[in-house]
Amino acid sequence: MHPSATAMMDFTLRSSTPLPTITGRLLASYHEGIQIRRQKVVELTKKIQRLTRKGEKVNAAKEFLEKHPQENAYSGSDPDSRLQKDKGMVQPGYKAQSIVEGKNKLIVAADVCNQQTDKRLLGAMVEQAIEVKKGLGIEEKSDMVADAGYFNETDVLANQQEQAIRVTVPIAADGEREGTKEKVFGQEKFCYDQAQETWACPMGRQLRRITLEPVADKNGRLTLKCQANEEECVACPKRSCCTKGNGGRMLRVSVRHAELKEYFEQLDSQERKALIRKRKELVEHPFGTIKRTFGFGHFLQRGLEAVRAEFQFSCFIYDLKRVLNLLPLGTLMAAMSR
Repeated sequence: MHPSATAMMDFTLRSSTPLPTITGRLLASYHEGIQIRRQKVVELTKKIQRLTRKGEKVNAAKEFLEKHPQENAYSGSDPDSRLQKDKGMVQPGYKAQSIVEGKNKLIVAADVCNQQTDKRLLGAMVEQAIEVKKGLGIEEKSDMVADAGYFNETDVLANQQEQAIRVTVPIAADGEREGTKEKVFGQEKFCYDQAQETWACPMGRQLRRITLEPVADKNGRLTLKCQANEEECVACPKRSCCTKGNGGRMLRVSVRHAELKEYFEQLDSQERKALIRKRKELVEHPFGTIKRTFGFGHFLQRGLEAVRAEFQFSCFIYDLKRVLNLLPLGTLMAAMSR
């Protein structure tokens, strides 16, 4: 007999464990193995499902960014939203716009958009204001004031001679260089010499044209490039609050700079300054009431259309509450029944 077979036979003969017990142990071990494998199958299935959902989100983000190459971010919870700056943070959101009537502080027009800056929104808000005036039968010319973030050369200049609305938008205040308290020299600090077709900086250095033809910038306005002498800029004691570039200070000058100069001079008038001061108390009153009194600090809806409807409904509630404070209920009901 083969040695290994003899050893197996001897072991079997020496075993005192009953056969049913051995069988039961084998079946229990087999059943335990099945349970372990079944648990692993469930865990792997859940993991595959999680990875599949993540893959779908990644594919959705990839498809969105391919269709919108100008965008650099995507929100899976609300694809219509865009990154917005809010109280020192950057997070997905929307921009709410409103037009407030000066006498009674009523919101006459409201809108929501997902643009990241206000520069291109002025024209649309002016059109809404004109439509409201037509609907109310108001023919006299009105003043519309917006904050500096809305300043857009094309829209501002286009509405200076508008028969229905004259727009006033202040220029942004001088900024400060990081780490210092020195003011940054904005373009409005430079003077144009029409005879020599040059610009002079606040320190008297000349900036000369370096482009022959106007070039459109990112906002669509036609500009000419002017630059100062590099050696003069390097030796200037105010260089730190003028430019960080290696060469001389460069300006992008609008081809409509003469019209802009006239507009800036008008901003210095007492009439325009009073309008700019009044804007803060007008538009901030409704927003403060909606946010603090109503507790409407953020949007609850998702998607641009739903968010727009939500904000316009909030503005309607504000107007209704405001009207009830201004007029007796009987007068309001009589007006509504006409």
